[in-house]
Amino acid sequence: EELRSGNFTPVYYKGFVPQEEFDSQIESIDFLIIPTLINTRYTIYKEFYGYTKISGSVNDVIKYQKPALISNQYPIDNTLNAVLFQFNGSENLASTIMNWVDTRAFLEVDFSTVNALFDLNALKNRYLNVFHQVLSNRG
Repeated sequence: EELRSGNFTPVYYKGFVPQEEFDSQIESIDFLIIPTLINTRYTIYKEFYGYTKISGSVNDVIKYQKPALISNQYPIDNTLNAVLFQFNGSENLASTIMNWVDTRAFLEVDFSTVNALFDLNALKNRYLNVFHQVLSNRG
């Protein structure tokens, strides 16, 4: 609540967020900040975000067409370099946020390449090509 001002109102949830509410909140924002903890544990398994699992927030960047700031510890696939921008520590994150807010640089982010790569037909064709290659090398 100490962050609240005339220009910024933090919104947070302590439990499940209904999809309609999530969609509404994402619609009203300019960009995402993804504070991903890389090393995690799921039951008895160690997980490494960006290596053994993807952050759901990265999927949200693609789905909702919102650029994002993400930790430089999270490995970014080259296909997402145009829409994910890495920060190194809290001071770098703060200065990047201030720069984006002052210059409105997030409005310049171009999703056209990402859209072409993650278009349903493009994905379908890539998977079909992989399946055909696997099947043609069976023997």
